[in-house]
Amino acid sequence: MWDADMIDILRNEGAVKNPEGIITGEMTGPKSMKIGNLNLTAANLLFLQGTTSKVATAVAGHCPADGELKDKTTYLPALAAGDKVACVRLGEDYYLVLGKVVS
Repeated sequence: MWDADMIDILRNEGAVKNPEGIITGEMTGPKSMKIGNLNLTAANLLFLQGTTSKVATAVAGHCPADGELKDKTTYLPALAAGDKVACVRLGEDYYLVLGKVVS
């Protein structure tokens, strides 16, 4: 029936123009990732601030009178190969990486 075919066409066209929501991928390097079989490079990715560099979570340390600072700060690491991440598709060419996903 033509109406069922028309509905399928409209659904497919709507899917192309509307984001899929939050999807997961795997980092293949510090600024590259893979979503299924799709490999993405830094040219296709945008990152939230704090995901591409380590971030201090607890600042601590001391400086002896005659020595250097003993830094005991705790950091969250930057994204790295193997990390599972949440992201959102922004149009046809870009993805926004929201952050690392942990269980």
